[in-house]
Amino acid sequence: MPNNWQGAFGKRAWSYDEKKKQYYLHSFLEEQPDLNWRNQEVVDAVFSILRYWLDRGVDGFRLDVINCIIKDKTLRSNPRIVGSRPRPYDMQRHIFDRNRPGTHQKLRMMRQLVDTYPDRMLVGEIMVELPGEPELAASFLGRNRDELHLSFDFSLAYTRFNAIKWQRCAKRWCEAIGKNRIPSWVLNNHDIPRIVSRLSGNVAKAKLAALFLLTQRGSIFLYYGEELGLPDSKVPWKAIRDPLGKRYWPVHPGRDPARGPMIWSNEEGYGFTDGESWLPFASNADSYAVTTQEQDASSMLHYYRALIGMRKEEPVFRRGTCTYLKTNNKHIVCYIREYDDEKRLMILNFSARKQNVVLRDSAYQKSDWILRFTSQRMLPDTKAESFMLQPWQGCAYSLKSRSS
Repeated sequence: MPNNWQGAFGKRAWSYDEKKKQYYLHSFLEEQPDLNWRNQEVVDAVFSILRYWLDRGVDGFRLDVINCIIKDKTLRSNPRIVGSRPRPYDMQRHIFDRNRPGTHQKLRMMRQLVDTYPDRMLVGEIMVELPGEPELAASFLGRNRDELHLSFDFSLAYTRFNAIKWQRCAKRWCEAIGKNRIPSWVLNNHDIPRIVSRLSGNVAKAKLAALFLLTQRGSIFLYYGEELGLPDSKVPWKAIRDPLGKRYWPVHPGRDPARGPMIWSNEEGYGFTDGESWLPFASNADSYAVTTQEQDASSMLHYYRALIGMRKEEPVFRRGTCTYLKTNNKHIVCYIREYDDEKRLMILNFSARKQNVVLRDSAYQKSDWILRFTSQRMLPDTKAESFMLQPWQGCAYSLKSRSS
């Protein structure tokens, strides 16, 4: 066996092929051999596939664990990590089987190809150590914006729902990206529990998270069902399909719960299938159906539509700079979005209790605020220089110009 590399889904990363009388590398499953990106014929074949789909009009590509495509040229073994962890894969420092310098060269070549087609893009998933490495994810955009258009950083999804922690996490990602590159934001995907389940079903907290997400600069990614407040499905052991879950259950339940089917209607099969779905639907599925929520003005679906509409109508939320402000309250996240002459003040209460808020910056006086959006009904004002937010409430304000 060439070295000590481990597969992310268990077992060694090398399997012996009797027909070839050789070992082959698979960073994940045995059925998923890694391509040799140092072989020019392989690279030419990959680029031929890219051209095929670009010619057919696709808008772009999501590149899975793209920082793993290039391996150490001499196949050196990874250093071991002292201690016990559930997966052998996590007991190594992965310095020779991912994040190799040659990856950036291949991405620049890929970007050059994609840029010959109008309005196309590349977004890459970057495999990192949890809870995340924003600087590493940002590095694959290229210093001159000549690699990926966007890269995923999942730090926020792995950060405890807390004002100080979320603000610190978001600032770190923005600083890693810088002013001239575009950040992407995500709270859910097919590999992690859905945010509603992570928040123990608290809808008010989920709405606050959505308000935070959809008022950030850059590109927002929504995972199907997120706009419905869809929770994880309950997947019994016998129904597990995810190889990770099959191998490591119950230490790791697998990723199937986050992959439950979309719920379109209250009909049999919930508008998703007229047969049997490959995974169970979420419990109480009727209440999450699109057709049900469309009839309820207070539903999560209407809430997301309102947020998306506000973001679409106001460029300040897509392109504006973001400056975090200090308040008198550790439970509050407060930031200013600014673009051209437009300013939006965001104030979010990450607490289960009512919170009184006073901004420390006197430049932003309450008399200049016009409520643009709120996740809940506003409480009556208490003082001229402060105001009260309900538990888990977030608000967006337009700021009037002092000269007007």
